[in-house]
Amino acid sequence: MRGYGAFAWYYDELTENVSYQKRADYFLQLIEKFGSSGPIVLDLACGTGSLSMAPTGSRNEFTFSIPLRLDASEDMLSVAQEKAMEHPEWDILYLCQSMTELDLFGTVDTTICALDSINHLTD
Repeated sequence: MRGYGAFAWYYDELTENVSYQKRADYFLQLIEKFGSSGPIVLDLACGTGSLSMAPTGSRNEFTFSIPLRLDASEDMLSVAQEKAMEHPEWDILYLCQSMTELDLFGTVDTTICALDSINHLTD
């Protein structure tokens, strides 16, 4: 995906005012309310992975620690992978592809998509 490149390494500074923990808590509430059928969570247009790295609630657990992370930008995924190196116990699959042309290798139980990701849908 064009448009991020070196900017990917500064994206987190641009979004430092975003409370990823509050957003993760909100998504967790929705997942619990509507009953996800399993643990596989797709973070669609994950960017630098900040949302799926956020600890949630009083449990301080990484609820989205078994995600598939998908983004069209190799640079954004590189940042996300670098962050995840702090948690080698996580088994995360990174997919570099457009969210408009998903080609998953199986099914997912829950999909989350946040922030400005919707802006990448042009039609």
